[in-house]
Amino acid sequence: MIKEISCEKETYGICVEEGSHNNLINNDITAISSLFWAGGISFGGSHHKVLGNTITNINSDEGNNIVGIDFSGNYNTIEGNTITNIHSYGADSFGIAARETYSNIITGNTIKDITGKGIAAGIFLEDSNNHNTITRNTIKNIESSIFLAVGIYFTGSFNNVKENRIINIDGYSVAYGICGFYGYVPEDNNTIEGNTITDVQCVLIGVCGGISLNHDVDSTIKGNTVTDIARNNMGTECRGGLILSSCLNVTIEENIIKNIINIVGYGIWLGGSTDTLITHNDIYVGGEERSATFNFQHCIDDGEFDETKISSNTWYQNYWNKPRYSPKTITGKLVIVDRSGGVVDVITKYNEDPDPLLKPYNGNKAVSSPQLLQLPLLLNQRLQQLRPLLRLQLLIRLLYQ
Repeated sequence: MIKEISCEKETYGICVEEGSHNNLINNDITAISSLFWAGGISFGGSHHKVLGNTITNINSDEGNNIVGIDFSGNYNTIEGNTITNIHSYGADSFGIAARETYSNIITGNTIKDITGKGIAAGIFLEDSNNHNTITRNTIKNIESSIFLAVGIYFTGSFNNVKENRIINIDGYSVAYGICGFYGYVPEDNNTIEGNTITDVQCVLIGVCGGISLNHDVDSTIKGNTVTDIARNNMGTECRGGLILSSCLNVTIEENIIKNIINIVGYGIWLGGSTDTLITHNDIYVGGEERSATFNFQHCIDDGEFDETKISSNTWYQNYWNKPRYSPKTITGKLVIVDRSGGVVDVITKYNEDPDPLLKPYNGNKAVSSPQLLQLPLLLNQRLQQLRPLLRLQLLIRLLYQ
């Protein structure tokens, strides 16, 4: 056990600066404090295994960052660690933090009670992280007193964020369950799948949501459950369950979105995003206008707005809080601005789900309204096919009576 280390300089319980193929397994690290950067485990290099460690009570009272596990490098495995009570009362706090990484696996970790003044994050990958797998982690009680609280934050491409449980993300001005931001390569192709996110809120003002992608291309948001967003949010920028900002060719499918509580929150919010496919989602958000929306911004000095951007997004066979027997209208807006950013005009625009579902999508073949209307015809056709056989059976019975 490594315990009760206090230092005025950069301090870690275990530090491996470079190298490869080291195993850091089943260590207990507790009560680390510093006036500078402090952490439980820090390492660089490749092919390390960091398994089954317990890291708790890492603190700083000054304006410096605190982290449970901090690393850079490639092909490392961080699995089955328990990280709790990470507190920076003057700067940022992270459960697991990394930068410029490639092909790492972060799986099966328990991260909870992370408190920071600026940024508080369960898992935080910044500065271009590619081909990483973040899966089956439990992240709970992440709180920022001034700025951003987030369960999982990543930049880069070809990352897989799957089957994580994220509970109680409490930011002051910004809060997300999962947030993906653009990296430094042109392709993104990130996958966010099978995650459960509940209870994301901003204490006073700001933007909050379940899952947010920014400037992503060719990515997928699939099979996630997002509930209880903006429980106590009082601001005007709560965007809702699933959020896309300036994205291209993203697929949103088979997600469940419930209890977007704030009066200005939406189930799905698209901002400046094109060629989006939104299909087979179950959206339980009250209010006709709050289930989904979209918006675009255009400078009046740039000529005519390209209207094909509005129609490029496809909404198909989603469940909109109740059975629907006619197309579902999604209302959005086009904001016209001048060079200084001042609003010149706001124009209402519309998208449509032409074939909404009559019941929630559950992985089986969905029944949509046109299919249901065709059922009597299909049954009658089948009856006509069976009638000769029924007549033959009746004739045989009469012959043998």
